[in-house]
Amino acid sequence: MFTNTLWKCWLAVVNPQVRLPADFPFSPKSSGKLYLKSLACYILGTVIPLGFFVAFTWYIDRYDPQLEMWLFAESRFYFVLAAFSALTFLTGFGAQLLYIRAQIHKQGKTVRDVLSLNRKHFGGSTLKLIGWGVATFLVAAILQQGIGAVWPFQLADPTADLINKMHGFSFAIMALLAVTAPIFEEVVFRGFVYGSIRTSLHKKLPPPSTPGYGKMVRRYDLIACFASALMFGLVHMNLAGLPLYVVTGMVFAEAYRRSGSLYVPIIGHFINNGLLMLLMMVLK
Repeated sequence: MFTNTLWKCWLAVVNPQVRLPADFPFSPKSSGKLYLKSLACYILGTVIPLGFFVAFTWYIDRYDPQLEMWLFAESRFYFVLAAFSALTFLTGFGAQLLYIRAQIHKQGKTVRDVLSLNRKHFGGSTLKLIGWGVATFLVAAILQQGIGAVWPFQLADPTADLINKMHGFSFAIMALLAVTAPIFEEVVFRGFVYGSIRTSLHKKLPPPSTPGYGKMVRRYDLIACFASALMFGLVHMNLAGLPLYVVTGMVFAEAYRRSGSLYVPIIGHFINNGLLMLLMMVLK
């Protein structure tokens, strides 16, 4: 029984079953345009709470200095900052998702279908889905440790440093944002970037009967995996930790390809960020 399980695990590594179809409805170019337009929606979505906050601070500065001193006292400053950050993120990300949803619907498709937000390859089992997510995290964590041992680097993260300075409810709000951020990142980098690059490359493939067809498919999938992971690493703006981000992004992309569900890398990414926040709490 144990030997049979090991053999199945080995086959899953060297000859995986690919469950993600290469049928993303947007090309890399149109995906880029869609993302930029959705980013504009994100910025516009943050304008409402930002405008309210600016108007409010102007009002109390002019008409109620005591309230201003009380509200922005050192003991409450981080709470105000965390609450404002959460509000702007929710309104901005909400506006961005609504725009993306509208554009996908114009293609006659749904967000669930385009991004493969499903459990169909797990027989509808949430437990199996979570198991895949946990396995994805473990693979990423092992590779991260290996990279850290071979390539020691100082990972500077201004957001993490800011969160680490917070306490109480303000820390909880910012930690929650950090933990939920993977939803946004996976939709963008695995859903859109990886999906569009992979599909565009697959369109260049010759007929399946062509000799070496399987190798070409694997080569194109690897190129899409690396390209999307590289973009994922670059947006973190930390060159010292770029290998870490790239390898992590490749693990998430490969988990997406093998599972056929974006929920898998989201869960893996969620666990990764959640444990980091937990570690920060323990070390505070």
